[in-house]
Amino acid sequence: MLTKKNILTDVAPFGYLGQDGRYTTVFNDLLLAEIRINCPEKVSFKAESYSIILCVEGHCIKTIEPHTFEVPSHSVHISRPKYNQVISDASADFRCLSITFTPSFYLDTPVSASIIEQLLIMNPDLPPLFKLSADDFEMVCDSFNRINTEYQLNTTFSKHIILNQLLELLYRVNRLCTEKIALPDSAFPRNEQLVRAYKRLIDKHFFTLKTVKEYADILKVSPKYLGEVIKTETGQTALPMIHYRIIQEARHLLKYTTQTIKEISYVLNFENIAHFSRFFKKYSGISPSDFRKTEEQNPDVLPGQLTSSVQP
Repeated sequence: MLTKKNILTDVAPFGYLGQDGRYTTVFNDLLLAEIRINCPEKVSFKAESYSIILCVEGHCIKTIEPHTFEVPSHSVHISRPKYNQVISDASADFRCLSITFTPSFYLDTPVSASIIEQLLIMNPDLPPLFKLSADDFEMVCDSFNRINTEYQLNTTFSKHIILNQLLELLYRVNRLCTEKIALPDSAFPRNEQLVRAYKRLIDKHFFTLKTVKEYADILKVSPKYLGEVIKTETGQTALPMIHYRIIQEARHLLKYTTQTIKEISYVLNFENIAHFSRFFKKYSGISPSDFRKTEEQNPDVLPGQLTSSVQP
């Protein structure tokens, strides 16, 4: 049986360390690394790639907009590019394995890009984290080990073999997500039911409803009560969750459509382009026009390190 002990000690080191002691890529668009957090303070970074992260020891608190959640031992979570992330309250023994890749890793292969991207999106109502049973942990460890073995070999067809192993891993993790989503709201505590309903309403009405009161009225609770429940359950306040969804849509339209900024501001129901530009810059730190230019000029890149505080 595969255990936590032999994934860490009885197989080849996870990833590939260069002569400078830093993890390096075997392929230009794929990086395997073992990560420890040796800084007691918060570690903040913006992901530029997809990552599948298996926590094998310890625990931490992580924020991947818009969710804040605990990352316990024996769990797996997925992060997506362009999202700000924060790691905090990491235990001294916190240790995880990360498979990080850009879309270019699978775009030039026979595997359908749309299938992989659908598996990576998961469900926006839920944190992208899954606690693993003993059997599930064994299965995920086995997938990580097989990918690592092929990564170390780096021979003919290694990239295609890894891609198929990665696809299998994503299907397995997605199945865990599907099983969790399939639970009816009544299976969750009352406060969590309210949070789930609030998030669904935001996703449905963010084009037109932009205040907490409007959503509270639909949910038949007071704005104060809704705000208190959201804060208790998610660690966030209620209004930024609406703003985040608007910004998320604005970024998508700026990056993937040819609509003008004026047209986008109209689609998102802003009074005028100036109001939209101020709103976007406030929450993104950059103007809509500069954001679009940056996205056009910068292709996907694969970072070797998250920050100087994240070390192998």
